[in-house]
Amino acid sequence: MPNLYFDRDCSFCSRCVAFIQRGKGAEKVRFLPIQEHQDLLQSGVDSLIWMDEGRTEIYSTAVIRAMVSCRGPLWKLLFLFPKPIRDAVYKWVARNRYRLFGSKACELPN
Repeated sequence: MPNLYFDRDCSFCSRCVAFIQRGKGAEKVRFLPIQEHQDLLQSGVDSLIWMDEGRTEIYSTAVIRAMVSCRGPLWKLLFLFPKPIRDAVYKWVARNRYRLFGSKACELPN
């Protein structure tokens, strides 16, 4: 079962995860706050982290993998954008997420 690690202290991240969780495939994914996994926090990666069958994806690829798994294959179209551009956009949002969207986490449905 794939794991999606996210920043629960970020309102934007929590809202994105809530959107992903409403997808039909969400029951096949574990959604885990990165704050509860010190080994990942210490890695210094400031990203959603997607882990599945021994593979780890970060940045935009992690988002796309989660969207495809939970919301459907149409999201694969995002792979048409070059990875350097996708990741640059992702990193810009990640750097500015607290300023743009706040830092208080939203409640996630159980």
